[in-house]
Amino acid sequence: GCVIKNVYFFGVRMDGSGASAARFGEVTDNYIENTPRFSGIFPSDNYYAKIDGNTVVNAWRSIAAQTHNLAIPAGKLAVISNNTINSTIQAIAGATTRITYDGIHLNLQNGPSSWTIVGNTITNLSTSNQDPNCDGIEIISIFTGATVTASNNVIAGFPTGYRLWQCPT
Repeated sequence: GCVIKNVYFFGVRMDGSGASAARFGEVTDNYIENTPRFSGIFPSDNYYAKIDGNTVVNAWRSIAAQTHNLAIPAGKLAVISNNTINSTIQAIAGATTRITYDGIHLNLQNGPSSWTIVGNTITNLSTSNQDPNCDGIEIISIFTGATVTASNNVIAGFPTGYRLWQCPT
């Protein structure tokens, strides 16, 4: 795996914008530290991924997957599994300190989108931070036809373990 440290926006970003078919990749066994502005690992816009066995330390949204509307490529499984995540307050010199953060953030899934979140260990290192918007796992805006399965995750020290919002399915 790779070691990625001290990057402002993304440790690893996968973006399928404009593609007519979904894309797929793997992010496995990496160490990612200090991505204070957005995400340690970020598959978005119909780019699905197997995200497994990574360690993410001190990222605003350690693993975030967002905006998936197309079917996952045949024979592939979009999964966030067996990752170790240690989150804390994000202090950026010259910018507002970010006291709301998530271990795993899944947002805007539509139609045939499908994700599995399993076997992750997510720890809030700022246990004095009791902001109710800090979530171990946040699953929001999951619409008709999309499927999300979350199980066997260990979440410690967050004001909210799982947050489900706007999930009519």
